[in-house]
Amino acid sequence: MRPKPTTSPRAGATRSAFLTAVVLLTHLSCVDAIDSLVVGQTAGTLLGWGNVADWAQVERVTVSYDSLFKWDVSPGDNLAPGLLRRGGRIFAIYEVVEEDSLVEIAGPLPNLENLVDGDGTTAFDPDRAGETGVPRALHVIIDLGASFSINRIRLHPRLDDEHRIRFPQQFTVLTSASQSVSDPFTVVSRLNFGSFQPNAEPIVDRVFASRQARFVELFTSAVQPWELAEIEIYGDGTVPVGQFQSVPLPARHSFPVWGRVRYEGGDISNLPVVMQTRTGPDRNPVLYFRYTGVGDDLEQTFAGVWGALPEEEQGPVLPNPEWSAWSTVSDGFIRSTGLHRYVQIRLRFSEPGTIIRRLVLEYAQPALVKRLQAEIHPRQVTAGQEHEFTLSVLSHTITSSRAAVTGFRRLEILTRAAVAAIDRVLVDDVEVPYSSSIRAGEGFTVNLGQRIDQDGTFLQIVFRAALFRDATRFETRIVDLRIADGRLESVYQTAAAGDIDDESPGGELVVRIATDEELQVVGNVRPATRVLTPNGDTFNDFTTITFDLFKLTRPTLTTIEIFDLGSRRVRLLLNQELGDGHHGILWDGTDDAGRVVTPGAYLYRVSVDGDDGVTTRQGILGVVY
Repeated sequence: MRPKPTTSPRAGATRSAFLTAVVLLTHLSCVDAIDSLVVGQTAGTLLGWGNVADWAQVERVTVSYDSLFKWDVSPGDNLAPGLLRRGGRIFAIYEVVEEDSLVEIAGPLPNLENLVDGDGTTAFDPDRAGETGVPRALHVIIDLGASFSINRIRLHPRLDDEHRIRFPQQFTVLTSASQSVSDPFTVVSRLNFGSFQPNAEPIVDRVFASRQARFVELFTSAVQPWELAEIEIYGDGTVPVGQFQSVPLPARHSFPVWGRVRYEGGDISNLPVVMQTRTGPDRNPVLYFRYTGVGDDLEQTFAGVWGALPEEEQGPVLPNPEWSAWSTVSDGFIRSTGLHRYVQIRLRFSEPGTIIRRLVLEYAQPALVKRLQAEIHPRQVTAGQEHEFTLSVLSHTITSSRAAVTGFRRLEILTRAAVAAIDRVLVDDVEVPYSSSIRAGEGFTVNLGQRIDQDGTFLQIVFRAALFRDATRFETRIVDLRIADGRLESVYQTAAAGDIDDESPGGELVVRIATDEELQVVGNVRPATRVLTPNGDTFNDFTTITFDLFKLTRPTLTTIEIFDLGSRRVRLLLNQELGDGHHGILWDGTDDAGRVVTPGAYLYRVSVDGDDGVTTRQGILGVVY
């Protein structure tokens, strides 16, 4: 395949020598360095948050010169793990006998914070709280740090075979919206288990009518041993996220390659913040127009002038076509395409207590290439089946009096598709040596045996993959090394979608699922064998239940259970969050206690709690000896 005709002539730059397929050689000069744009007050002439805010686009975020601060809660968040950061706490109240009298004690206990750490493998057990333990009947008080609207509480012990049976059987959950723990609490519906109606569920998950709550109390009256790994408390989604948006901010150099984003020296991806950027050549991401009074003639004007105009003179406000669309920062890197001097940032805060003081946006100068385009073919496939794809990339390199061509040697393709193999790589229609690596659920990397530094170079990567969601994107970026603070750092330049291959229609980096398919969340459920003979002879001692998950926007709780024909569950095989793709789980014919089940027919059930509710698939397995 050949690229569509281009007016750019090939430059005469010399190719770098080939050392290895996996080593990145870098053409470094005094200008091949990484600079940065810094927002937030720490020292010197850094720009303060209040100075760069687009105040019309700031919502539910406290903005000061030196920081952004978010107190509100995001929809559907588990509020418990963040309570300590918000100034909340967790403590216990219980009674002990001292000198023949009951004494009430209130305060922290060893491992009590395990209940709200978000880790299902750690737990609180009153029998192991300190050297002698504490009474099993006690009050656990959770202070969320502020009052929130909640509508769901979930609690459970550790879910391995040893501990899942130690769940509390007698307990009550109560809440209080007061600012004082001494004020009255109210019982949460369906979370009241007494001695006459004890709890029989390791995992207690209850949704209830929304209520305001600052404090959540767990009161246990149990006498039997018990533990809990987590108490999860969820908001009802009525509080929107916070947002901060900046005005356009300039780099010190023209045509920068925007790269890594850091906050106070850390990775921005570690924060519960969605960061987006867009870039452009000037300070006007939107264009303002006024009616001239001559028919429908328009005249471009400034935002301040437009706002002061009479309503009948105010014309349309339109996006500047020279500016890129908003792009989400992922893996700590800016994804905006194009070599534009100005950048605009938008931050959406999802958890209370989140603070950002100093934000660093790195950029490289000069760019790796002048223009980078890519497209993928085919653009429509059958879901869950392996297909051959061709990713085409066209690069136009930079040559100037200031800096020679830099070029690149490595490509990274970011995608949620299940990539099986990289079959070949072509440069200008000729197969070339390469090495590659595949990262499951993330994409793949191709390291070329030659440096790409000639104008108009046409690359093609042929690979095989399966898709499990519609509109799967294949984000394509090239990589080089630059000097930053005396060390080498990777620089990424993202390709824009373009119609560059005259043998494939379109010019997109998105692949769709065939429209005539009724794509379900769960599909292709099948056991490797439908009859087990778990007698230890290595023949059909187990089966593997495989299934595909489609259309998931996030990891989703997936369970696989085995039931007898009396609808009694004998084995919980899987209970965890899974993403889309191909999955499998083994059953060896044993129950939850590790005993081989009796011969007969058994029902397997796959359940996925997706955005549209619970989707279930089931079938029959036989066990014979």
